Amino acid sequence: MTKIRNIKSVLPEFTSGTYLVLVNPENIPHLVLLHQGKYYSLTYEGVEVGKDFGPYFEKLKRLNKKILFVTIDGLKKDPENVFSKYLFASKEEASCLSPIKELLLEDSNANLIFELMPELYAQKMIGDTFQIGMHDLIEDGQFNMSKYSKTDVDNYIQSLRNKYVER
Repeated sequence: MTKIRNIKSVLPEFTSGTYLVLVNPENIPHLVLLHQGKYYSLTYEGVEVGKDFGPYFEKLKRLNKKILFVTIDGLKKDPENVFSKYLFASKEEASCLSPIKELLLEDSNANLIFELMPELYAQKMIGDTFQIGMHDLIEDGQFNMSKYSKTDVDNYIQSLRNKYVER
């Protein structure tokens, strides 16, 4: 089981640094990259490149989303260049993990975030970790990531596209 360790409750200012953001990490999480106060995200609707994190963060809090912020050390590529290559998440093309993996560990064979996290720890790319709304899911400062399959992710993306996009 993949564990995210040493989780703190006091959030830093998100105007500098790089964070891997896991929204709803207790299920199939949505992954967002936060870099220097701007966020990058690949969703079923499209790609979001270099948008101000403040309004997005306020929306997540208003919706009572559970969120993990994982500090990333050693970002080697420009997030804008990587995320700009993608159009939207889909069963056939890419998930929200695709640009994240390309940015952080391009040679990784991980297909799911709970497979990538141990590799990031092994490469010493993970710094401090913070949470919001997850007190009930954290034990001894750790969070156990759920396991699911690539098929589960593909089906979830397709269900969102069917419900909201392909009407």
